Parts: sequence; structure tokens; C-alpha cells
Amino acid sequence: MPAQSMVFCVLAVLFCLFNGFSTHAFAQIPGEMRFQKGQKFRFQVDHITEVTDSQGETKTTVKNTVLVTKLLEILSVDESTRSATITLKLEKLKMETVRPNGQILAFDSAAKNKDDGPLGKSLAPLIGKEIARLKVDNQGRVLEVRSEQTPAGRYEVEPVFLVVFPGKTLQVNETWQRAYNATLDPPAGTGEKVPMVQTYKIQSIDGPKATIQLETAWKTEPKTANDQMPLLQYLPQGTVVVETASGLPLEATLKIDREIKDSNGAGSSYKFTSTYVERRVE
Repeated sequence: MPAQSMVFCVLAVLFCLFNGFSTHAFAQIPGEMRFQKGQKFRFQVDHITEVTDSQGETKTTVKNTVLVTKLLEILSVDESTRSATITLKLEKLKMETVRPNGQILAFDSAAKNKDDGPLGKSLAPLIGKEIARLKVDNQGRVLEVRSEQTPAGRYEVEPVFLVVFPGKTLQVNETWQRAYNATLDPPAGTGEKVPMVQTYKIQSIDGPKATIQLETAWKTEPKTANDQMPLLQYLPQGTVVVETASGLPLEATLKIDREIKDSNGAGSSYKFTSTYVERRVE
């Protein structure tokens, strides 16, 4: 091979290697959310929870399955405060609760008799209606809540877009945290606020998508089982996939699998499991 051609080939290989390395090492996402007026985002959510209370060989289990289609619409964008006003609507809802005695309570917004039954009277009027109007900043923090159905504290625990960004450019393996309070509303509590911390990590960036790891913990572990039990539902971990350009979610899988031993005396236990899957649909 002529020397000139050999040098060209070596340079080409090195260019490919270094270019590929640079793309991987320096791939970034803005670390914020970018909204546009008139955008609509439809999400399908499948959420299954199960609570098992054991006393020796006696077990009682309650299982809830919720399938919901929700619609988020960007009504306006305020460039001066870098925030957006967003409405949340429920388009479809299917819910089933299996009690310890085997009794099933169910609701399906697609059923002809959806207004019947103990759940229908309270849930049917919510379908297709605005259930919350939210002001969200470019980091994903919910600043204001107007809703008659959901308490404002819920959106601090569960951000409407699942992730809260630090407001700076992020690279693979970079981590950040957010501190917040979980409010124990009735029947779990009487408005007590429990300090929590959520940790995020950029797991990977692949072209238009970035995968973020998410873990949640209480800042100080509650001392007693009775204090811990209502908080287990607030300890998800899993992944959220977002658009690289906008920071807005495409899909997420969050799980909880926690058990408290000797929750009500020796040999007893309290177990809470949850699987939450959300995906954007057209």
C-alpha cells in the first residue's frame, strides 16, 4: 500500500474512533423542559398496587388495578418566568379493587352503565373534564395547582412530568437530587409533612432519547412501623425515558417492593408492591 494511502486510512480510522468516543462521552441534554403553546401529550398509565398484611399464617391482601388515559395540554407559555400553564384531563379510566374477602369494586368509563355502583357516582363525572390546572416551570416543578379533585401536595410527591431537572446541561452518568416533602393527607395522616429526597442519574443518551434512573428515599427513616407504612407508596425507583431536545417524558417504569417485618408484633409483616408503567401515545 502506498505510504500516502496508508496515512489516509490510519487518519480515517482515528477520526471514526475519536468521533464516536466524543459523541458518546459528550452527548448532552439541556437539563430542562421546553414547552410550546398548544402542545398536547396523551399518556397511557397502567398502575397496579398490592398490600399484604400478615399475622402469622393469616394474610389479608388488597389489590388495586388502575388503567387510565390522561391528556396534558399546554395552554400558555410565560417566557419571563420560564413556565407553562397546563391542563390535566382524564379521557379514560378503568379501575378494579379486590378486597380481602374477594369482593370486587370496579369502574369502567367505557361501560354503558358506568354511572352505576359505588365508584361510578364519584368517578364518572371526572371523565373528559379538566381535573387540574397547573403552572409548571422549565425544571418540571409544579408551582401552582388549581384543582377540586387532587390536593396540591400530590404534585410535589408525583411531578406531573415525573422528573424534576436541575436546570443545567447534563451528561451521561451525571447525578442530581431534589428535596421535597410528602404530605400525609387523610386517611393516611392529618397533613403531616415528611422530608423526602429523590436522586436522578443520566443512565444513557441515545440520539433523541435519554434514559434517567430514579430512586426515592425518606430523608430520615421513620422510627416506627406505623410511621413507615403510609410512606411506602412514596418510594418508587425505576427509569424514565425523555426526549433529548425537550426533556419531556416518553415512557417510564417505576416500581416499589417494600416489606416491614414485625409491623404489628413478632411474626407479623406489612408488604407494599407497586408497578407503574406510563407511555406516551399519539
